[in-house]
Amino acid sequence: MNVKKQTYYHIHRKNEFSHLWNVGNKINFTTRKENVFNKYYNNYYPRLKIGDTVYPMTQALDIILKQELYSNAENAKFIVENMQSVTRELAIYIRENIFEEIRANYFPTLPSRKSCLWVCREESLNFWKKEITGECQIYEVSVTGVTHCADQKYLPAEVLPCEIIRENAFNYWTGADGFNPIEEEILVEGIVDIIRRVD
Repeated sequence: MNVKKQTYYHIHRKNEFSHLWNVGNKINFTTRKENVFNKYYNNYYPRLKIGDTVYPMTQALDIILKQELYSNAENAKFIVENMQSVTRELAIYIRENIFEEIRANYFPTLPSRKSCLWVCREESLNFWKKEITGECQIYEVSVTGVTHCADQKYLPAEVLPCEIIRENAFNYWTGADGFNPIEEEILVEGIVDIIRRVD
């Protein structure tokens, strides 16, 4: 959907572009330049430290199995916690690539999750404040450009068959079965004017 000077809210997690987030600034999100979220997953490289050495995950797991390091309860907890984190991040990586494949092939005029800015409406702020972790600042912004409204329920961070992820992607990009406005996320490609800091 095309919008002109539409008011939304952005919850900004501190990152390398935080210096741009000043009241009065305009930020251009029309260039399809890789966003921080996508950059994180493109550079994701999980490793595990065993003794004094850091190993890639598969190699580390081979060592853990061979040496039966899991037999110690403290080691087992450490291993499970690390594998939980890795599994979640890889599930998100797979999901994002399939979602982008579906968008590029079937909905090329919609904003890409790989380069967009995420915003929400005022009524969704409390929901997203709970969902977004880390040190954050909230900004009221005025958007001129292309937006896409979607329900985040199609974005589980879970290992799923590709067929289900593709089905979720089609539902996400079409809004086929409606969405919960409180859990709505809005993708933006356009010019973003920073109006004020809310928090």
